[in-house]
Amino acid sequence: MATDDEAEARLAVILDESGARGANAVAINDFPVTGRGLKILADTPAGSEILYIPKKLQWTEGAAKSHKIFGHMAKLLPSREILPLFILFIQHHGTQSGMDRLRSLHVQLLPQTYSASYFFTEEDLADLPSELKSFTESFRAQIRDDYSELRTLIKSNEAFEVFKSEWFTLKKYAWARFTVDSRCMDFRSDTSHIRTMVPLVDMLNHSFEHPCLHQLDPVSQDVRIVSTRDYKAGEQIFINYGPFSNSKFLRTYGFVIQRNPFESVQLELSMSPAAPLFIEKLRILKDLGMSVNCAFPLSLQDPLPISLLEYLRICRLTAQEAARVSKDDLSDPRAWLPVSKRNEREVLGALDGAVDGLLGNYTINLSGIETLLEQPDTVPPGSNRWASLVACEGEQEALLSTKKALDRLLGRRCTNCGKPSSETRLLKCGKCGEAAYCSPTCQRADWSSHKVRCARLT
Repeated sequence: MATDDEAEARLAVILDESGARGANAVAINDFPVTGRGLKILADTPAGSEILYIPKKLQWTEGAAKSHKIFGHMAKLLPSREILPLFILFIQHHGTQSGMDRLRSLHVQLLPQTYSASYFFTEEDLADLPSELKSFTESFRAQIRDDYSELRTLIKSNEAFEVFKSEWFTLKKYAWARFTVDSRCMDFRSDTSHIRTMVPLVDMLNHSFEHPCLHQLDPVSQDVRIVSTRDYKAGEQIFINYGPFSNSKFLRTYGFVIQRNPFESVQLELSMSPAAPLFIEKLRILKDLGMSVNCAFPLSLQDPLPISLLEYLRICRLTAQEAARVSKDDLSDPRAWLPVSKRNEREVLGALDGAVDGLLGNYTINLSGIETLLEQPDTVPPGSNRWASLVACEGEQEALLSTKKALDRLLGRRCTNCGKPSSETRLLKCGKCGEAAYCSPTCQRADWSSHKVRCARLT
């Protein structure tokens, strides 16, 4: 087998000979923080095409189904299993001719291990946020079940003879699943969903700041990477994986980002069919595009979603309130303000308790986590425990931002400037008695925003 350096050089040659562009202008490199990624070899101005990879060189379901040997198997597999098993087939039975040669070289350069939460030890799992821990445990069970179903299919079908060997283990299968989930690009439109793993492009790491554009030609389905800023030779090239929380990054890609601006926590709520006025409340929920069971993200970007308040207001309607709300125009959800003072107090109190409950699920509070993260000898940066603590830190910060937003509505902070009651004496609005202010100046500044809400609470 060729060394990784030899495999990379051969891969670049085959890519360029097969119609790709830019393979010789980048190099795979191990970076100190992000790990394996791509660096650019020459100064490159903004707006330049860095990589161009035609569809015929990509890993797609279509490519798997058209393979002269694996294609017979692909047609018998569930869609989610086609690419993972195609990768394993190439790894163990690919030839050294045609596209198999390119794909074999590509597979050799893939990471042989991953750091997603699925691969954590039981000790590592203990530090994960509770929601992520539950997801990871459920996903492990799902992978085991999927592998078991595949083994049954393989055993009963002669087309899968190559997979009946001892090398096709649960560990190998899990590796292939995570290779696909963490390295494929998904391009979605109103009418289609294209999933593809693109040689070299799959080596690009994530960054929110100045990432390259990754584009799919809607007709040819060729993929291009275009720079959005000037690059100096030797710099790492990034793309943006998406506005995801650290829990999403950790379970899918195996990394976290400190101070992730898109950190969030899911708040799952449901209304019991035994609730008073259930049928009427369900009708109103449907008018707003909601259902009995809903999940709301509490995020740093939007700590207190309007849709969450609307859902809780509906769930706590009295018969009199429901009759009034039914006559309201609910076509614009953002225009729907508090129903009554009673309803709003009940909603905010319930939500305040729910957030406290979520904060109570963490074994280490925010200050404790911050202290541990400042001790690299105890918690080495990049370790599984470090990643778990960073994820917990971000989630608690998101929940505390929700608490601050609730404090403004519950009169525990100045509605306008956010100054807490622990630092100053707050005075309530003389009309509604709900909004609180640290000074007449703040009350005047907030009046244009508060006056409509005030009328609904009076």
